[in-house]
Amino acid sequence: MKIAELLESTSKKKLLQASKLPVRELEEVKKNHFIAFVDDGNESYDVSIVIKHNTIVEDVCDCNDSTKSFCLHKLAIIKQIECNKKSTPSTKKGKRQKKINEADVLIQQIDTDDLKNWLINYFKINKEAKHHFLLDFSKKKIQFTVDEVENIIKDSIKSVIGNKRGKVAISEVKKIIDLLEKSLSPIVDYIEQNILSTEIVLPITLKICDLLLEFHHKSKTTSVRIENFIKNLIDKYSFFINKIEVEEQWKKISLKHWEDLLINTKNYISINHLNLCFEIYLISSIERKKIIANYILSKIKPIEDNELKYDIEINNYLLSIIIENNLFKETIDYFTPIYYNNEYNEKLLNALKIIAEEKTIIYCKKIIEYNRNEKYNLPFYKILIEIYEKQNDTIKLTELKRKLLRLFPYYEN
Repeated sequence: MKIAELLESTSKKKLLQASKLPVRELEEVKKNHFIAFVDDGNESYDVSIVIKHNTIVEDVCDCNDSTKSFCLHKLAIIKQIECNKKSTPSTKKGKRQKKINEADVLIQQIDTDDLKNWLINYFKINKEAKHHFLLDFSKKKIQFTVDEVENIIKDSIKSVIGNKRGKVAISEVKKIIDLLEKSLSPIVDYIEQNILSTEIVLPITLKICDLLLEFHHKSKTTSVRIENFIKNLIDKYSFFINKIEVEEQWKKISLKHWEDLLINTKNYISINHLNLCFEIYLISSIERKKIIANYILSKIKPIEDNELKYDIEINNYLLSIIIENNLFKETIDYFTPIYYNNEYNEKLLNALKIIAEEKTIIYCKKIIEYNRNEKYNLPFYKILIEIYEKQNDTIKLTELKRKLLRLFPYYEN
């Protein structure tokens, strides 16, 4: 939506309310991508707006107000951005004079030992500033271990919130992420440079993601910054993998990640490991996707019929990959319904109905029997109707449609 159209279609009362909300730390993190905090009473909300050619192309606010397309917090930032545009001079006259900063003058004049002593005392009361100082001036490492990475993350968090427990403020989360982006930057470079050494970089990557996900849950924050940070790291890692040009190297490295996931199932497998493997698959070429799919098939086929070796999350991903690569027929006896998991079951039965109608009917009836609430059964009733129509079974079809009309008076076939 155009900014002008939004402001024109919004009531004056609402615009006035939005203009009264304090906007803090408004930043243009990337070209045309603005983030800020908007205070509303005792709460503070994290808002992200992307504007291109005076058109809002993306808008997110963690107030989670689903009733309105533009909440007061988004409007507050948009008005602030427009206000900043108007207050920015359109032309420059002459060379801008450097502003004289009193602190800069003092730093030049003050005795070096006095400045050192002041910093030492200041760092005792400001852990965050101390952490920034160490990141900028300490000797840069060229190698990292899992333990070192864990300490870096814990130190970054502690420097902002200390030993605080319970809910962490959105503003504190932003400070933590800002620190982590700086402190983990050399580690991301290290991961990229050593991407061929899976045994080194995979544990480091997963340690970062797992620790941050654990902190996200414990902090009880409404901010999406931590989750976005994890996703961005997984995206970068997967991109590094798919940048490998030598096909045999790529195959060896990418399948090693899936091997760790599918063979070492007795060990703990984090959701981040699963997401990372699936992301490697998602951004691969069609040919590379087939290589991963056939590797998965080789691990599924030896499994005894109707034995789901992997947990729900893994099987959900595996099923998607197998279906996309037209290998479902070869795994027809492995994938079976998982009760109370409609998304997975719909995906399974819509693939199964094409090649095994009778088995699909049996599975549908079992799922319907187990579900306690009839509203969750509607997708499976529809699959049954589709099969009965295809089989020309008018008796079962009529009986089922009558049942649906009783259960769902407004049902339309």
